Amino acid sequence: MSKCKDYRDITFLKPDTMKISLLMAEHQLEPKELAKAAGMSSSILYGIRRGCLAKPKYFGMIAKVLECSVTDIIIT
Repeated sequence: MSKCKDYRDITFLKPDTMKISLLMAEHQLEPKELAKAAGMSSSILYGIRRGCLAKPKYFGMIAKVLECSVTDIIIT
């Protein structure tokens, strides 16, 4: 059973967890380090890494730190 909230709002985005993990590896970042560098709470980042839908602003914050495009880390 998933602990993700059931957001029905179409403005939320679905993360590509594998791509996020690969980019974290390339930048040699642990989840807490990425969360801190992105200016977000660790719990939000952990939810995204588990595949939970999230607000677009969080993907923008992550993409900035990982030096990629938002479209690189979401499932379209």
